[in-house]
Amino acid sequence: MKATSEISSDQVYSSGNLRKYQSSNPLKRLFVSRMQKLIVELAVGCCGCSGTVRILDAGCGEGINAALLEKHLPGARIVLFDASEKALAYARGLCSKKCSIQCGSILELPFPADVFDLVLCTEVLEHIEQPSAALSELLRVASGSVLISVPCEPWFQAGNLLSLHHVKRLGDPPDHVNHWTSKGFQHWIIQHSDGWKATFYHSFPWSLTVLHRTEPV
Repeated sequence: MKATSEISSDQVYSSGNLRKYQSSNPLKRLFVSRMQKLIVELAVGCCGCSGTVRILDAGCGEGINAALLEKHLPGARIVLFDASEKALAYARGLCSKKCSIQCGSILELPFPADVFDLVLCTEVLEHIEQPSAALSELLRVASGSVLISVPCEPWFQAGNLLSLHHVKRLGDPPDHVNHWTSKGFQHWIIQHSDGWKATFYHSFPWSLTVLHRTEPV
C-alpha cells in the first residue's frame, strides 16, 4: 500500500501498523501478503454468495484489510471502526465512500446485537487490556462469523528481533499487552466463546480463528 493521507498541512500520517504493510523488507512483505491472502479467503468463505452482507472491521486501523475486502466482496456494506481518529482519517482516503466510519472503543461497540454477517478483528486483541471483554463484544454484534488474528509467539517477537526492531525488549512491541502461543490462543478462544464453533488457521507468524455460531440467531 503506497497511499498516504495528510493529517495536517505539514505532517503526513504514519504508524507502526502502516509501516508493517509498507515495509521494504522482502521477507516481511511476503509474510504480510500471505496473511492478507488468507484473511480474504476466509472472509469470502464466511460471506459466501449471499449478495449484500454487512461486515464490521473492528480495530480497522488504516483500513488496509477493509480496502482488500471491498475488491473481493463488492456488494458488502463495510463499517470501519477504530479508536484512532488519525487512523480513520487515513482509511477515509483508502476505502470507498460506500464504507461507513465510526470512532470508539472495541470494549463498547455502538451496534445492536446480531447485526453483522462477518466481524473482522485483525491484530487488535494483543493491544487490549481486557481481551475477553473485547471478544465478548465481537461475538455479541455478529450474526454469522467472527474472524480474528493475533501474533503467534514466540515467533512474532523473534522476527522483530531478527529485523532489529524493539531489540531492548527482545522483539516485544511496547504496545503489546497480551502474548499467545498457537496452543495458548486456541485454548483462550475456546474458553471464551461458548456457543460458537472455532476453526483455527496459521499464517506465520500469526494465529487466526474463524468462529461460527453453533445455533442460528
